[in-house]
Amino acid sequence: SGLALAGNKYSNIPGREVKIRGLIPYYPANELADNFGVGYSLEFNNPGLLVNELSPPCLIFQGSSDGLVKYSVTEKFKNAYIEAGNMQCAVISMPFGGHACDMYFPGYYNQLFLYYMERFMYVFR
Repeated sequence: SGLALAGNKYSNIPGREVKIRGLIPYYPANELADNFGVGYSLEFNNPGLLVNELSPPCLIFQGSSDGLVKYSVTEKFKNAYIEAGNMQCAVISMPFGGHACDMYFPGYYNQLFLYYMERFMYVFR
């Protein structure tokens, strides 16, 4: 998780020299490890627990009709930023968009998110 690298709690993670300047989760699969039988630590299953006032900026892409990752998961993650006093998390919500709705590259879901993702990366480079 980028939040684990950005924080100082996990010093044993490889790649500590990497500077995380921002997060761009597509359909964040937070809290879904149990559904797939994956072992996990609580904070890696729910990255919202790692959010603090110094967490890197975050831009989330989420379809409102995602059948795999519920929109409430995205709202909960964004609220973790707000509750930590960090207002640098934005959600781009795609009306009627399902999981992987951006995969049709010339489509409007992909074009819209690509535009904002490029701007986000430019601002937080």
